[in-house]
Amino acid sequence: MVYEVDQSGRVEETNRATIIAIANKVNSFTVKISASEKRLVFSKIKSKETKVTKARIFALLLHVAIIKSRLNITRLIIDIEYPGYEDLIQNLACQRLDNNELVLEFKKIGKSSEAHFKAYGVFIGKRKPDLLLRGTDLLKEIEMKKAESRRTLRAVTRRHGYRDSQLTRHL
Repeated sequence: MVYEVDQSGRVEETNRATIIAIANKVNSFTVKISASEKRLVFSKIKSKETKVTKARIFALLLHVAIIKSRLNITRLIIDIEYPGYEDLIQNLACQRLDNNELVLEFKKIGKSSEAHFKAYGVFIGKRKPDLLLRGTDLLKEIEMKKAESRRTLRAVTRRHGYRDSQLTRHL
């Protein structure tokens, strides 16, 4: 089934909660992470609040939402929250998913979207989230993604002293 994704309360706004909603006219699933939990995550990752970091955290929140929702998703239309980082979001959100046929599409979905209504409803307190995410859970996801990226093959050029591709060392 086709679902839309919207965010209410941006990841970088550490004074308010962030809600990710996956919804269509029939089903929905919302994930909430509180402002204090987001501050914990940003303090632990020891990274400046760069656009890449924000896009990564958004992608990981989306990844958790996809897994925990257990919805039959074939296509996700994601509201453009972090322009230019669509490939990064797609790669992180889809890692370790059983659904190889999941198609992600990025476009503006607008305020009339079901996903927007669900996310905003949780954001203003009219609805309860389906999942309240703790910062420690998100930090575990970040660590798993780092471990997976260390195991990938990388091509190293001769200029750096290597002749062929070789497996990246575990740091």
